[in-house]
Formats: sequence, C-alpha cells, structure tokens
Amino acid sequence: MTFMTEFHFSLSLTPSQYQAYYQGSIQSVRVKSLEGPVIQFPANLLRQFVSDNGIIGLFKITLDANNKCQEIIKLKESQ
Repeated sequence: MTFMTEFHFSLSLTPSQYQAYYQGSIQSVRVKSLEGPVIQFPANLLRQFVSDNGIIGLFKITLDANNKCQEIIKLKESQ
C-alpha cells in the first residue's frame, strides 16, 4: 500500500501574476492548505489550469510518502 497525503487549497492568481511563474522567474508556489500546513510545489504544475482570468479555484494536491506531487486537480471555480 502506497502512503498518500491530500491537501486542499484555494488559489487566485491574475494572468499578470501567473506570468512570472510561466516565464520561469518564479519557479515554485507556496500556499497554505485548508488543513493548515504550507505546501510548496513547482509552478509548472498549474499550467493546465490557466485561463483568461488567470488561475482561480479550489484545488486538491496529492503527495506521496516523499512529499512529491502525484496529482493536482481543480475541485471548483471560486465564486
């Protein structure tokens, strides 16, 4: 059995805010999860969620036993 940990977080980045991540000048994202811990992960994992409005929503990240991201999914758009 593989040990996995899930965290949930909200994110709201405008297109101009994400541009620094996209261009590579900022390489990681740090967010405080709804469960409490601060999570840091590579910014390029968010590229799939970029829209004309930037990146907005509630997300779930799944980490393996080595704290490596296994999956990020968008649960819902923020209102």
